[in-house]
Amino acid sequence: MFRIRVVLSFVAIGILVMSSPAAAHSSVVQDPTGDTADTTPPYYDIVKAKIHRTGDESGTHRAIVFSMKLAVPIPQLASSTFFAANWLLDTNPARVGPEYNVIVRWCTTATHPRCQAGDAHWEGALNDFASGTQTYVSMTDIDGDAVTLWLDPERIGSPDQFDWQGATRSRGAQPIPEDNTEVASFDR
Repeated sequence: MFRIRVVLSFVAIGILVMSSPAAAHSSVVQDPTGDTADTTPPYYDIVKAKIHRTGDESGTHRAIVFSMKLAVPIPQLASSTFFAANWLLDTNPARVGPEYNVIVRWCTTATHPRCQAGDAHWEGALNDFASGTQTYVSMTDIDGDAVTLWLDPERIGSPDQFDWQGATRSRGAQPIPEDNTEVASFDR
């Protein structure tokens, strides 16, 4: 009888934790390894792309986290190399195409004119296609084969749901990515 109560207690706690508003929502897309062109370096090959939220019902530490795992670690990149991990967000189904592009990129103004000035560096950016503006995002992390960016949801209009797609690019404003994921939906 004691065992049943213990097991039921753990089940009840698990259900409460999973149903709690503080539980993070996420959307994950697995992407096949090796689906890039033979001439594309393997660090442009997406293995997994993910979007999840952080914070609790009070909004404390609230962020949307964009992450991407690549087939191999990103090597030390030359200043002439452009690399971008992108998450294209369709927050308004009434409009055609994505409204936002969340970006983590290695660049200089020589490799991409909208890159911040200075030597080659990593930076985060948010392109708002509807308004034509680009703003910078300071919270990024590049660690081997993982790329991550944290974004305040208000910067994309705090939508409750949106469709998204991950992509990597080797040139700024590249129309066809080196790799891209299937379209997925994210619910906050």
